[in-house]
Amino acid sequence: MAFSHFIIKNRVWIIIAIIIITVFFALSALKLNIDSDVLNTLPKDDINVQTFNYIGDTFNGNHIAIIVIEGNIISNSILKNIHMLTDSLNIMDFGSIISLTSITDIRNNKGILEIGPLIDRDELPLNSDELDSLTTYIKNNDDYKGTIISSDMQSSLLLIKLSPLVDKTIAAEQIESITNHFFPENTRFGGHPFLIKDINIAIVKDLKLLIPILCFLIIAVLGISFRSFRGIALPLLSVAISIIWTIGLMALLNKPFTLISNIIPVVLLAVGSAYSIHLLSRYNEDSNCGKARIEHTEYSFSHVVLPIILAGLTTFIGFISFIFGSFLLMIRDFGIFASIGVLFALLISITLTPAILSFLPNKKKQGEIVFTPINHLNRFIVRHPVYVLMAGMIIAMIMFSGLFFIERKVDIADYFDKDTYTSQSAMLIREKFGGSDYIQILVQGNLRDSTNLAKMDVLVNRLKKEKDIHNVSAISEIIKKMNSIVEGKKIIPSNRKIGNLIFLLEGDNIIANLINTQFNEGLVQASFENGMQIKRVNIFMKEYNPLLDSLSNENIKFIMSGMPLLNIDIDRSIIRSQINSLLIASLLIFIILCILLKNVIAGLIGIIPISFTLIVIFGIMGLFKIPLDIATALVGSITIGIGIDYTIHFLERLKKEKHENMKGRMLATLNSSGRAIFINMLTVASGFLVLTFAELVPLRRFGLLTAITMLSSAFAATTILPSIILLFPKIQKFVKGGNK
Repeated sequence: MAFSHFIIKNRVWIIIAIIIITVFFALSALKLNIDSDVLNTLPKDDINVQTFNYIGDTFNGNHIAIIVIEGNIISNSILKNIHMLTDSLNIMDFGSIISLTSITDIRNNKGILEIGPLIDRDELPLNSDELDSLTTYIKNNDDYKGTIISSDMQSSLLLIKLSPLVDKTIAAEQIESITNHFFPENTRFGGHPFLIKDINIAIVKDLKLLIPILCFLIIAVLGISFRSFRGIALPLLSVAISIIWTIGLMALLNKPFTLISNIIPVVLLAVGSAYSIHLLSRYNEDSNCGKARIEHTEYSFSHVVLPIILAGLTTFIGFISFIFGSFLLMIRDFGIFASIGVLFALLISITLTPAILSFLPNKKKQGEIVFTPINHLNRFIVRHPVYVLMAGMIIAMIMFSGLFFIERKVDIADYFDKDTYTSQSAMLIREKFGGSDYIQILVQGNLRDSTNLAKMDVLVNRLKKEKDIHNVSAISEIIKKMNSIVEGKKIIPSNRKIGNLIFLLEGDNIIANLINTQFNEGLVQASFENGMQIKRVNIFMKEYNPLLDSLSNENIKFIMSGMPLLNIDIDRSIIRSQINSLLIASLLIFIILCILLKNVIAGLIGIIPISFTLIVIFGIMGLFKIPLDIATALVGSITIGIGIDYTIHFLERLKKEKHENMKGRMLATLNSSGRAIFINMLTVASGFLVLTFAELVPLRRFGLLTAITMLSSAFAATTILPSIILLFPKIQKFVKGGNK
């Protein structure tokens, strides 16, 4: 009561202070950036991340932008444009570029070793004889077929290995613009830089599309529920301000929108309105209390402020739990700023909303809608708790069976629909060129030593036998090819000859991408067609880690790296983060329930609806093959954090009801608090369902699952929980509170 009185007494200063803070954060929010690159959110102190970054710094970058040119490649017009495109990209200095007109060719010219370009850029083939000769040469050379040009000669790649200092998104935009100048059609773009660019575009599109749709839906739900302007304006105002504060704080701390944190505005719009809804619902319920405007507001606010604060704290816990055990910094940042946003929404709801409400005239109660079907359902629950509980148990058992079929997925290319340009480009590159995901193996040792190169050769030969590994490249392969021309034997030569052969290649990109200038570090690299499939990568690591250990000794060391390996870490972290966040959120919320209900047994009873919801949500994921990915991994803790709100409001109201009979208490609680829960559930579920219109597939899954979570939580809190309380008299004494 004292807190409510303080807010109403200082309402003018509260409104002024919130306006000033909002203007400050709004100006800061204009500086917010977008960065959807998962690699930028990997922890810098992780050994695998350090190795991956070290390889990029040593071998001219590890991010490859891919351009696919389609058509009759071996024609003068296309070769000419490829040549001009290559030169234009070289001028931009993105990094090293490999194309048909720039790739180094090692050939046997009548027993003489020749090293030069595959195609002479100053004398491009013009007549049919020259083109036929080039076609025959490429078809008979495995170094090019399926690597730089497709087997059917109808597609060719330009590979741009971006320098570590280059901004990948900006580079992708510029590369696409330059390419379209020479090839306005029949081109495809792929590789990690273009995926990130496309995700950034999708994020901006989603924000522009989803937020207006969400606002419209929330306005519709609130309008139908409260049938008043204040019932719409006050919840929307509180969440709008909380979004501005959160985004402004992110910008001040130089934290960009990421693949995950871009949904924070949508989350806050859906979740943050709940606190004002419960206050308005109680305010309207007390419309005939006979008090003046200010006293009316203070009276209603004092009765709901505690459950509102507790509900906000549980939601805060659900989000903040993501910072524990998460491998990806983007998930940690999402947890931090989503939880801060929830606190902002809570703070504004318990300060600004009652402050404004106290200035408005009293509203008559008849303006509200009576949810007759809900009231009928409430009476059925009270009269037939056994049937309700049996129905809940049957649902839980069916859903529990789905837990054993949950799949995991971390492939960024799968974030787009199969019929989108981005996904089709990735598929084309995978089918014709072995994919854009590269396994990298760092080799440390004297690479002018024949023994060490022989060990590298063992690894290369093993990789070549794998059906889903293509385009294996290593300095040992080049040395063997050169030696086969010089000596007629495709073997690793003596140390002296190795030095001479490497000398002939100095200054060429082919060397810089595979060996350092001190010749003590090299790279074995290959495209991994199934490199983003977790099961396949795990099998690969189990087979090759022992091989790398057996090849390593005091003179040479083999270290596995590459994006597929990092995806294994991401996958493991998703599981670890899921378990940690669920345990932490469950424990903290159990403690809050115990404090609220002043009893451990009652706290355990309060966990029942959330346990039911978790079984339902994970069961649905398994039964309907919705994978556990970066986005859907958030659902579990959000389920606990948001879903428990309904239980808190229900039990708090049940304690305060004055009916002597438990059935009377229960029906009164369902008809009052149950109504606010229903409105809140519709608002929040509608908010998350808007995400099903997102371009990015994981966000659609996240939105759908969270909406189901809200429905399931509300269902469990207003059907299963009341049924258990009604059926077990011993439990009733733990939730009755002070009124008997």
